[in-house]
Amino acid sequence: MKEPRKYPVLSPFVLILLTIGLPACSGTPEGMVVMDGVLHVMNTTVPLEPDLPVSLELQAVIGSADGPEEYQFGDIMSIEVDDEGRIFVIEWHEERILVFHADGSFSHSIGRQGQGPGELMRLQNEGLRLGPAGDLWVADEGRVQFSIFSRSGDHLRDIRTGRRLPIYFEPLGEGFIGVMERYVPTGSDVEILYEHYLNRFSAEGDSLSSMVSSSIPVNPYRMDTRSLARGVPWIVLDDRERIWQTFQRHDEYQISVFNLEGVVDRVVRKEFEPIRKSESELDEERQMYQRMMDRLERETGGLPPDFQFPEIDPLKPTIESIYHDPHGYIWAQVNVTGSDALNIFDIFDLEGLFVTRFVFTDHEQIDRLKFGRDLLCVQSTDDAGVPQIHVYRIDIPECD
Repeated sequence: MKEPRKYPVLSPFVLILLTIGLPACSGTPEGMVVMDGVLHVMNTTVPLEPDLPVSLELQAVIGSADGPEEYQFGDIMSIEVDDEGRIFVIEWHEERILVFHADGSFSHSIGRQGQGPGELMRLQNEGLRLGPAGDLWVADEGRVQFSIFSRSGDHLRDIRTGRRLPIYFEPLGEGFIGVMERYVPTGSDVEILYEHYLNRFSAEGDSLSSMVSSSIPVNPYRMDTRSLARGVPWIVLDDRERIWQTFQRHDEYQISVFNLEGVVDRVVRKEFEPIRKSESELDEERQMYQRMMDRLERETGGLPPDFQFPEIDPLKPTIESIYHDPHGYIWAQVNVTGSDALNIFDIFDLEGLFVTRFVFTDHEQIDRLKFGRDLLCVQSTDDAGVPQIHVYRIDIPECD
């Protein structure tokens, strides 16, 4: 018989923060509290199942510095994997989709450069998704539209969205969800409002509703911690059609989960761990910011008199991206060791509980993951800087 799952025990510090006027509702499991009517899942740094068996068996490596043209990647922009093990890849300045088998052999390409039906102008980063019906969605920012193909390469239809495409998108059974951005004047001479919001679109590309807006005032002449606090949100859709969203922030470890109407289902948090940055890494960051300031001063003719140089301190972990696998887990890519270490993933169940941490020991820095039913594609670069896709057979227990 499977042992009952144990919920995390909160540290005294977290409990103090949560109990100041924020009592948990009766019957809420330990480690979960209700704040302002929203369920918050409060995880410690201790996983529920540290020994969860996750095994990877390498099947193929796609990408090389020489050989056939299809294997010489420039900059990989997006990957998808279907349930039959076919791997779809788009790369920078290649207006087509490359299709490979799970053993690494090349199958065929989809699309070509042009402006006619089934042709592509300029593909977008993260611009490739598999739709629920098994069709292939391609974001063409050159034509400001989605081109929809069958997996064999037949052009099915196009969807136009107006003046701009979402930064990220997820197809739905009907329509799609997109991350949008805009700059809003504030009436100030030096500040603008940098805003991200989610938009739900119909299957024809019409805007249906906006939700979950997040904005922050930004002074383009002042690179302080507020200006650097929030990056572009990442979203992923789980099999309950809930949206998991996170920001690349150094001052929080948080994932928001909400339904397609924008109603928050829960907020997932995790205690911080000390980040291990060396003095050389910190010095490199200081030099990088100084170069940014020098360039800004040259381009603007001078910085404001009250300009404040940002203080560079060891940072807390950052959630870089999130993924949903077909076994019922959410994978959060975190940076806890320094600017060049992105091989660590915190794995959560669909309740938001921290299940285990997985470290890719064969890769120092991972650029992207993509899950199929039994396959995992890991995008990284080799020692010579050549982009590659490692195809693994993944074995992980199904999450209840």
